[in-house]
Amino acid sequence: MAAQSNPLTIYLSLLGSSVSKKTVVSRLKKVATMHGFDEPSTYPWHELDYPKTLEIIDDLKAQQLKYTTINAILSAIKGVANQAWLIGMMDGNEFAKIKAIKAIKGERLPTGQALSKPDICALFACTELDSDKAKRDQVILTLGFDLGLRREEISQLKIANVRLKEQVVRVVGKGNKEREVPLNARSTTILSDWIKHIHSLPVKGLFLLGRTNKKGELLDLNGIDNSSVWRVVKKVAMQSGVDFDNLPSTHDMRRTRVTEWLEVGNPRIAQQLAGHSHIQTTMGYDRAELADQMKDVQSKA
Repeated sequence: MAAQSNPLTIYLSLLGSSVSKKTVVSRLKKVATMHGFDEPSTYPWHELDYPKTLEIIDDLKAQQLKYTTINAILSAIKGVANQAWLIGMMDGNEFAKIKAIKAIKGERLPTGQALSKPDICALFACTELDSDKAKRDQVILTLGFDLGLRREEISQLKIANVRLKEQVVRVVGKGNKEREVPLNARSTTILSDWIKHIHSLPVKGLFLLGRTNKKGELLDLNGIDNSSVWRVVKKVAMQSGVDFDNLPSTHDMRRTRVTEWLEVGNPRIAQQLAGHSHIQTTMGYDRAELADQMKDVQSKA
């Protein structure tokens, strides 16, 4: 199937970021491999119809996937089907039937955690060293805990997007949506010191972060990969004495900050700062001590 007539290729081209594209490809690969195709690009998406799509959903349920994962796959299928209809490869009535398939309803207990202020301070204390690597790792922590950025937003943030005079960081997030996140006192100091430091080094690049060598010396400013963010958080957490079974994830940094925003401000403001399209997504990040409060209520009942 030619690229220009492949509805998947067209759908991917309309997505805002490379991260979104990889996510969609990963989701649709589950469908393709179920039907004997190695890659989603070779699957005949234009041949989908209402019964086949329902069958796919049933097969995904049989794999005991989370309902949120199945709904995300269904959403991607609808997106590809829409493009197939727009380029004349799928009947309009068939697309309407696929589009009408409702998402699976369900609810799960929240995952992840919000770290306490003492725990966060302990993590930052582990980065108070003089090497390039320690200073860089401290920047990663402040972008996560103080600005609530996603790990891909951390890894690919450009120097020009740190507006110290305006006290904001301009972030391009999911869906190619841009937002501004204000700096607090800690993040202002850390980012200001880091930018002064990297400008004094003989390194090139447009990004705020870069790779380091075994000596802890900064090699470049070409950004880092997402897994590097996780390795830094894991390493610093272990150095700080966090129990191995309770190590924070990179997204826990974001959960922590969004929880703080929800505790002190309007949920709509928290939604804007987090870069969420829907307020329900933001509220799902709330990791306030509800469990302890519920136990307290139960004990008094």
